[in-house]
Amino acid sequence: MRRVVPGQAFQSSSDYAYNPGRPDNYAAPPNNPGYFAGWQLTPPTNPGRVRADILEYSPYVANQVNDAVSAWTMLTDGTHYAQAGWWRRWDGARVFWAWSDTTAPNGRFRAHTWPPLPLGTYTEYRTLYRNTAGAFRFQVNRSTVATITTNPTFVPTQAQIYGETHTLASQMPGGRTATEVFDNANISYWTGSPATYSAWAPFDGTAFATNTEFSSHKVSAVRTEIGDTKCPL
Repeated sequence: MRRVVPGQAFQSSSDYAYNPGRPDNYAAPPNNPGYFAGWQLTPPTNPGRVRADILEYSPYVANQVNDAVSAWTMLTDGTHYAQAGWWRRWDGARVFWAWSDTTAPNGRFRAHTWPPLPLGTYTEYRTLYRNTAGAFRFQVNRSTVATITTNPTFVPTQAQIYGETHTLASQMPGGRTATEVFDNANISYWTGSPATYSAWAPFDGTAFATNTEFSSHKVSAVRTEIGDTKCPL
């Protein structure tokens, strides 16, 4: 399989925004669980780092006030989280990193953004746990962009790599053939003694999609492709 280098051009189909024609069922938080397609891993020991080369894609975003479609890497305990990736909203695109924080103005999370990276290129997004409850670091193309502490603090038990939308009216990133791609996905663990991470290992997670109109196909132990089956491209 061809090695994909972060920043390498891939396909012009990454800007195929397609209206799936589904009704807008957006609900305001906390009544919006979101919709997901991708893969996840609950390892036998606490994850320390997760990374993936994620294709910068431009999906259709339906709700011009509330929705954001995104693709990201995450460490979580099932309730609290730290994540990094890209998002697309009605007012533009961003690189972002976000984390659980009940002291934030919205009462749920904090997020910071960068200008978007070129469509059709791959960006390596890393989320790293720093072996102290709630302490995380985010990296974009291997450069650290933030070091944060969640509130409440937590120790991650699961790693996730997903595409996400908050209404069925928006397009899950990707289509039937012009898929959104999570490539070179890896995980590693905090060894504790000496205080360092273990070597990267294939992510090899379980493919999952919350809706039958979304696809998640595990191509290999390091690559999964997702898409919206309503998008014919």
